[in-house]
Amino acid sequence: MIQYGYAGRQPGPLLLRLERGPEAVTITIEDRGAPFDPASLEPLPLDASWQDRTSGGLGWHLARQVMDEVRHEPLPGGGNRATLIVRLTGPGH
Repeated sequence: MIQYGYAGRQPGPLLLRLERGPEAVTITIEDRGAPFDPASLEPLPLDASWQDRTSGGLGWHLARQVMDEVRHEPLPGGGNRATLIVRLTGPGH
């Protein structure tokens, strides 16, 4: 979102929020950039060598691998909100 939200557009606001609760850390990123649906992304060729890959495009893949929960929603009036949650308790933590 940070790199692509305003690509080809006038720069605009970016809101980053970090909340730590007793059971989870939640990171929220909001922009007023171009609407974006991460479900529309093509699967990445993760088995390709680094010479055959284009730069960038791994953000959503990495977030899904590292975080316990990843959500995206469009904002009313335009823009995007991504919510990333990592649990501090429970299985595997």
